[in-house]
Amino acid sequence: MALSGMPGWVPVLWVVIWSVSLSAVDVRTRRLPTPMVRWFGGGMIVLAVVEGAPTLVRALLGAGVLTGMLRVAGTLGAGSAGGPQRGSHRRSGSGVGGGDVRLGVPLGAFVGLTAAAPSDAVIGALLVAGLAAILSLGQVAVRALVADRGSRRSAWREPLAFGPWLCLAALVVGTGLGG
Repeated sequence: MALSGMPGWVPVLWVVIWSVSLSAVDVRTRRLPTPMVRWFGGGMIVLAVVEGAPTLVRALLGAGVLTGMLRVAGTLGAGSAGGPQRGSHRRSGSGVGGGDVRLGVPLGAFVGLTAAAPSDAVIGALLVAGLAAILSLGQVAVRALVADRGSRRSAWREPLAFGPWLCLAALVVGTGLGG
């Protein structure tokens, strides 16, 4: 990790605690509570500020890139689900939701916080988005394979909890960036 002022385990522990909590809620309800995501993000910003201006810039860069990628994915998913969506509500299975986009802020900040350079923050955020997409597609494929013939079609349409895959991808990428 590219941290200089604090032990490297501090941001990892913060991300693990919030990732487990948010993932449990997302799996159970298919929603990520905004207040929890805000507390998670606030802590990441505090950790970045404690590290200094260069780290804060990398954290903001990572947060912006990951959130932007998720926003684009959410827009594309809403369009493919049958037309424009109103507000932040989405139809079942329509892709990345508003909670996932908000979750991109603290997770992208974590990737940026642990990056050695601004370019690593950008590349790391892109890797998180890609890895999370691959993991969630794998979940859909496994669901379809284990479903019986009559429910196979519904297995593809059932909404997924994307938050746990985002959290896992951010932890994998964030802990591997700093060398």
